[in-house]
Amino acid sequence: MWRSIVMVWMLVIASAGACAEELVVWSSSAQEWVSLDRLIAQLAPTRYILVGEVHDNELHHQRQLALLERLQLRGRRVLALEIFDRDDQGWLASKPSLEEIGERVSARGWDWGLYRALVNSALDWGWPLQAANLSRSDAMRVARGEVALPAEVAARLGDAGRQALLQDLVDSHCGHLNHATASSVLRAQQARDAAMAAVLQEAWQRWQLPVVLIAGNAHVRRDYGVPVYLDAASVVTVAMTEQSSAERTGEQGREVWDFIWPATQQQREDPCAAFASRSAAPNERATTAAR
Repeated sequence: MWRSIVMVWMLVIASAGACAEELVVWSSSAQEWVSLDRLIAQLAPTRYILVGEVHDNELHHQRQLALLERLQLRGRRVLALEIFDRDDQGWLASKPSLEEIGERVSARGWDWGLYRALVNSALDWGWPLQAANLSRSDAMRVARGEVALPAEVAARLGDAGRQALLQDLVDSHCGHLNHATASSVLRAQQARDAAMAAVLQEAWQRWQLPVVLIAGNAHVRRDYGVPVYLDAASVVTVAMTEQSSAERTGEQGREVWDFIWPATQQQREDPCAAFASRSAAPNERATTAAR
């Protein structure tokens, strides 16, 4: 009898180990699929961990939480989030309730239900919260040219990164974006990314803790996102992407992210349908493009 029980436990332990070693994340540097354990081993000692998402994908947020839970076992960190504007930092310091946080986030168009568990877990663990995003009004002023990008910020984005960003902006607007408007949207995107990078650096200096940023996949790209404005050696990026199972071995080789954790494409209404009948106003585009 005892022999049977031991055998059962051995099978359970072996099964758990197999799950932990399942190869689910693409490593751009190694050009191979790796386990979550290996991913965490590379993330744990990193100063800035940038984790992407498709904002409305529930599985992406579940996986983000799984990463945070594993990182928590390696030590305390700061959690920076795109859903909070930099102007929210003083308010967050006053320790609002989860309900109050949810009201503020929802009022800006974010689905609070997808972020609640991330914020709640960070608070339970004693992680400081860091508001990371540039406000919509500030982004609009940059897009309109009312506020110029600092020369050092504008210069950080190379030609290749600029062209990649412009193309992604045009594609994300289904081709309904003229050159002048695309340039204004690009300035707003640059301003957001530079602002997020500055926030991460400030968080590190204030708390002397590693910082995890939760933001859209575009923001965590190495060629034109937040990493452009940070010391490259201090950053590791993880993209949460969407693709069909047939594409699992196709696009993963793109080295704009360090690691890619793909999920099945989520069903949505055609985002290009609205552009077929009308074009969004330039200022509206400028405030939404970074998402």
